[in-house]
Amino acid sequence: MIRLLKSRTKEKINYPQLSEDLYWFLRGQKEKLRISWAQEYYKQKGDDTDENE
Repeated sequence: MIRLLKSRTKEKINYPQLSEDLYWFLRGQKEKLRISWAQEYYKQKGDDTDENE
């Protein structure tokens, strides 16, 4: 899985955060993680568009 992530992205992977997310995912906190990931994704996308304005 890590090899796949490395090959498909230029972004650096935050391994400690990934391991924590996987821990909580396995503990049943799937919806909370989906929301967290979505917020982070759109926060990053929003930061990119602000720089272009």
